[in-house]
Amino acid sequence: MRRMKFSFFLMVSCSLMASAARAQSPRTIYTWSGTGNTRHWERQFGTNTVNLENVTDGELTITETGTDLDAGTGVAIGDGFNYVFEEYRNDGQGGLDLTGLSALEFDLGHDGAAPVDVQFYVNAATTSDFVALGPDQSVEPGVKTYTAPLGDLTPGQIAYVRTLGINIRDHLDQGNLIWTVREVRSAGTPLLFRDFVTFEPGASDNGLQGAFVNFEVGAVDGNDPSLNNGQNQTGLSQNLGAPPPGNTGSLQWKDLAGKGGAAVTWVNGTVYNGNSFWERPTDLSNYVNVVVRLAATNVDGGMVNAVGVQYFLQTNNYTNFAPAGPIQDLPVDGEYHELTFPLTAVPELDTVETHGINLMEHAGGDLIIDIDFVRAVVEGSITDCNKNRIPDERDLKDGTSQDCNKNGIPDECDLAAGTSQDCDASQVPDECEIKRAPLKRILYTWAGTGNPQGWIKHGVTGSNEVVFDNSTDGELAVIEEGADPGAFVLVSDGFNDIEEGGPSQGGLDLTGMESLEFDLGHNGTGPVNVQFFVQATPNFEYVALGPDVAVDPEIKTYTLSLNGLNAAQITYLRTIGLNFRAHADQGNLIYFIQEVRALGPGLSRRDYATHEPGSSDNGLQGAVVASDNAAVKDNVEIGADLGLNQTGLSQNTGPAPPGNTGSLRWTDLAGNNGGAVAWFNGTLFALPGQPGNTFNERPTDLSSFQKILVRMAATENGGNAEAVGVQYYIQSGNFQFHPAGAAQTLPADGQFHELEFSLDGIPDLRFVDAHGIDLEDHLGGDVIIDVDNLRAMASGENDCNANSILDVCDLASGFSKDENGNKVPDECELVRFRRGDVDSSGEVDISDPINELYALFLGTFTITCQDAADFDDSGEVDITDAINSLLFQFASGEPAPPPGIKNCGSDPTPDKEDVDLGCTSYSTPCP
Repeated sequence: MRRMKFSFFLMVSCSLMASAARAQSPRTIYTWSGTGNTRHWERQFGTNTVNLENVTDGELTITETGTDLDAGTGVAIGDGFNYVFEEYRNDGQGGLDLTGLSALEFDLGHDGAAPVDVQFYVNAATTSDFVALGPDQSVEPGVKTYTAPLGDLTPGQIAYVRTLGINIRDHLDQGNLIWTVREVRSAGTPLLFRDFVTFEPGASDNGLQGAFVNFEVGAVDGNDPSLNNGQNQTGLSQNLGAPPPGNTGSLQWKDLAGKGGAAVTWVNGTVYNGNSFWERPTDLSNYVNVVVRLAATNVDGGMVNAVGVQYFLQTNNYTNFAPAGPIQDLPVDGEYHELTFPLTAVPELDTVETHGINLMEHAGGDLIIDIDFVRAVVEGSITDCNKNRIPDERDLKDGTSQDCNKNGIPDECDLAAGTSQDCDASQVPDECEIKRAPLKRILYTWAGTGNPQGWIKHGVTGSNEVVFDNSTDGELAVIEEGADPGAFVLVSDGFNDIEEGGPSQGGLDLTGMESLEFDLGHNGTGPVNVQFFVQATPNFEYVALGPDVAVDPEIKTYTLSLNGLNAAQITYLRTIGLNFRAHADQGNLIYFIQEVRALGPGLSRRDYATHEPGSSDNGLQGAVVASDNAAVKDNVEIGADLGLNQTGLSQNTGPAPPGNTGSLRWTDLAGNNGGAVAWFNGTLFALPGQPGNTFNERPTDLSSFQKILVRMAATENGGNAEAVGVQYYIQSGNFQFHPAGAAQTLPADGQFHELEFSLDGIPDLRFVDAHGIDLEDHLGGDVIIDVDNLRAMASGENDCNANSILDVCDLASGFSKDENGNKVPDECELVRFRRGDVDSSGEVDISDPINELYALFLGTFTITCQDAADFDDSGEVDITDAINSLLFQFASGEPAPPPGIKNCGSDPTPDKEDVDLGCTSYSTPCP
């Protein structure tokens, strides 16, 4: 019988699927569209009397009609009890669900001569609690928008608003007025998830949180069918013990074999009280999935292996019975499992009367069912890595967990997973205990004159017009000159401009920064409100940097937090700007901007790609085949891209190489020079309609890091390749190629290895267009390459070797030596030098090879930095170094290897066996 019921409701729901659910919970509640319909608004209470009309399309008119002493006295107007919103399909059938929202907005005014105080209010919860929405507000003549906060409502009240209204206070001095209401809206940022029930100790309704047996009531052991035909709570209980393992509170019942499997229902999580009508409907329109954590346990010797679970919703006054995706199997093993049910095909999600689970038949025996929680989520899943039953995002937002390394994962989870180390047992990731000097990045100074540095009016936005003037060194003047004096206008740097003097080839990367500072003022007589903003990511997302700021006439510094940007946005700021609000009382002004800069602590570590399950770009995280594409098996040329795309690359989430949790994989073919694969800033690879377009992800800022660590593996594949050479490279300053130290050897043994590459001596690290690995040829056979992660490392106090491990721990573990006993790892005491600068003068010229020859053959010169004299980095100092230096200076010979002749750095390569050139002293200071 139940199978027929499911088929019938499925047909009904399919026939109604054209009625799409709303995308967000914030919505327009009343507009009085058309005429002749007041939408159930009525006089609620008060001394005055009123006449309500909808004569004009889009307006509710409230005409006060009190006589004699009642004229101008107070009166309250609101919608009818249990009317949800204007176009709700079943009038008077429940309450308005505003869970997660922050305010109501009223477009309201009157025809009086002076302001009138108004109290905005709601009646909420099943008990019709009267709640004032903040203090009284002064409503002026003419229609304006008034915002009424919802912060004083309890969760039970905000889930069930029975009526909303305006309480007009006495205005005897003005007599009767005519009021106009044009629109009522809900406002706020929707929740990312919503827990409907958790069954924790102290939860409502004696822990049952409104759950009741809906149908197939005979399947619930102990259900009393004489009470409302079994649609009640008998047979249900709260389980505060164990099992199931890890239980801290659950809804429990015994589901009897051969009875069809019970259906248990919830509404909005408030108290049931035997009548579900007074809890509905609820709004699920903001969510994509429902996640149910539940367990099934065999009892009395039962042999059930799994039981089917269907999630269902009843919407629009119970007329739509809609299954949420297919039936799923729940293992009967006494353990909790999370089942995810999609909501995308369910109609009318903004008016859900009930929702719940329906068990399938299980003839093999009775089952104990425990439900831990029911959660609606925006994304496909909500992570809870620390198993505290609070989503990680909420842990971080509320401060329940910390995220000192800014990777979006609670620190305790980084430690548990081994992503971070804690060598000193402080319960703080080691990289977060490394002290780094604060970072400051000057973006704009307008040095010199005659160059606004690309600053423009922001598109066509703003009704005012401006011109830009850099006639004063160190200052940009923004001069308003529109015919609408004092109107609002937006100004910004040019799209894809990075900073003053930087390339116009991508976005500004401020990862690790916490704020922007503007030195700003104007020539007005009073403050002007300004909204500072950015547009970010390839999608030009507009993000306001906090609330409006009152900017004074004199030049002052204004600090704007970047904390409102997500990780992808802060890596790619396409523009930064200022939205000058209207200031008609002051007319056109001249604004003066003297400097824009970014500040922050920086990061001691930054993961560019991890290729974990769920990571962006289907796990590829922006990786592309950059050159020697013929070496990458299955790489295909698409159009004119010459194979510079993602074909041939895949995400590997399997068990090999040992310890793999997610890697980038490809097969590198022998005899094709070895493939080169590049990454950018770790955001999503391509825009819709623009496959293979890496322009929209670059550049990235590597200037605060000293080295790159790559964890990767090579596995021999049908040949006898024993190893493969790996070179890390940086393309900076508009794709200029620079090797990061020397190539390193990766054994082809199928194991992960960590290779380290120095960034010393690479120019333009603030403007890195791409970075990646370039394999050398491997004639012995094909190899399968797995790249686990790319990690940039920065040194700092307590971590001089930039490995994200405290120096004291490196020394204690024996990883680092301390021959002189000064508690500083020996590798950190290497002297930095310029290659070829034999006499330590700070530059390479003809005197250097001459002095080197004097030292080698006459003994009349002493070389204090042998590494600097090793011009060709052969690992020894000999006559060829002097010859190569002369060839480079005067005959276009090969340049010196890193750190090069202009940049300071330590020697990135080992010297010859049994030779340690070293650098005792280098007299010219190196930054």
